[in-house]
Amino acid sequence: MLLTDQDLFSLNTGDWTSVVEKVHACLKPQLQNKSFIDLVKSEYQEERKSMISDLVDSFFDTGTDNLDLRVLDFTNQMKTINDRYQMSLKYDFVKIIKTHKGVNQYDNLCKVRDFLLMDSNDYSLAYSRLSSVILEISNQSMGQGDKSNAGQAGEDMVRAIFNSVGLVKDLHYREQYKSTAGSDTDFVLPNVDDYCDSQVDALVAVQFSTNDRGRLASSELKQGGIRYMVTGNGLPASKKSLKDIGSQILQNFAYLNIRLVCLHDEIEHETQRIDSMTDPDIERLKYIQSSAISFSTFANKVKHFKTT
Repeated sequence: MLLTDQDLFSLNTGDWTSVVEKVHACLKPQLQNKSFIDLVKSEYQEERKSMISDLVDSFFDTGTDNLDLRVLDFTNQMKTINDRYQMSLKYDFVKIIKTHKGVNQYDNLCKVRDFLLMDSNDYSLAYSRLSSVILEISNQSMGQGDKSNAGQAGEDMVRAIFNSVGLVKDLHYREQYKSTAGSDTDFVLPNVDDYCDSQVDALVAVQFSTNDRGRLASSELKQGGIRYMVTGNGLPASKKSLKDIGSQILQNFAYLNIRLVCLHDEIEHETQRIDSMTDPDIERLKYIQSSAISFSTFANKVKHFKTT
């Protein structure tokens, strides 16, 4: 379906409702589903990933001194990078359409671009309504980007921690390990081939913001090695704190001997929060005190894999 000039000019009239659905239907397939939005996102992603990779690499062999504070700063920097790119895609996408050369591949977007480049004072209502259509379509795609970035942030955080003690991917540890049962595990140590469960000494699952999804970690963390659940809860860049992880999930972690790894100050904060309750959750407190460890403690526990 092709847009016409008359379709776009009609958005400036009182009869705009009769054409806006056609405008939406014409633009959606050229914006979504491996079209213009994906083209722009792929360009942004390459630059974003390069900047974050440089941050991860900066941790290499830096040791564990002040590691929790350095991880906090690292995740803040990651959030700044991710937010900058996501903000451009979410709130400045009309400008991208007006300036990006990739628009030339799409006939309807070319027509929209040319319309947007006209003097908006003459067609202010059409400009506003067309912009709303574009942003409504684009934001449907951008929501998934936030979730993807959060998942990637958690894995990059663990890579930075491993880097701090000199652990190297595919030499000392493996990512996305496939087991004979359960889900793929984010990280295992030492580096072993898939399905060699008996050779795995430590398994690491990661969630940057953990709440009830924490129960999914048990599927990744199979029996046979020391099990760690790394969370960003309590970091300013995360949307959650330890109190957002349900007590039943922590009880399950305790039963399965899964150690929780998070920011040192958040462990202290959660301990104080439970202590201050009128009716303290004793089992939760016992787990936090016995099985929650800081990022630096975690790094010190896995650094011996560098020599194995």
